[in-house]
Amino acid sequence: MNNFLLTAKPGEGKSTFLLSFKEKIEKSRLTGVTVKELRDEEGNRCGFEMNFISSNETIKLATKGIEKADVGKYTIEQTGIEKLKEFLIYLMDDETKIDIVIFDEIGKMQYEKFPEFTYYLDILLKKKKVLLLGTIVEDNVEWAKKYKTGELAQLIEFTRERSDEIMDFLLKKL
Repeated sequence: MNNFLLTAKPGEGKSTFLLSFKEKIEKSRLTGVTVKELRDEEGNRCGFEMNFISSNETIKLATKGIEKADVGKYTIEQTGIEKLKEFLIYLMDDETKIDIVIFDEIGKMQYEKFPEFTYYLDILLKKKKVLLLGTIVEDNVEWAKKYKTGELAQLIEFTRERSDEIMDFLLKKL
């Protein structure tokens, strides 16, 4: 199986693990999206930004407390969703010479504000030449269930204690 999804409680270290994995891979083979929490002066989470690995472009995905909330407590930045859509369309092109894609994270914001997200994700997961490594919500929400069955990706229960073991396992898959 080429695809792996990490799942764990929030704060367990999935995103940090993906950043570490990214540093161990030859850059020409790799692309993807990482998400970083934004914090205010008091250290409270106030939003999220996406970083596109290949271009190192950073775009705001969501902001807390601005106008009305779209998803949970956050207002989604439409420019971030549009950029994510462009990126996924780029990945669908068979001429794209990438064989490792990182997605942090496959979550509620992407699903609720970008309905085509799961369509593109399904195609990407079925591509044989691509290894997809991502994080997915731990909650057993309806839309995420199909990604947790093991049919499209191997689900890995992530813990900090297993971090080295999981890293070794994934690097051997390359």
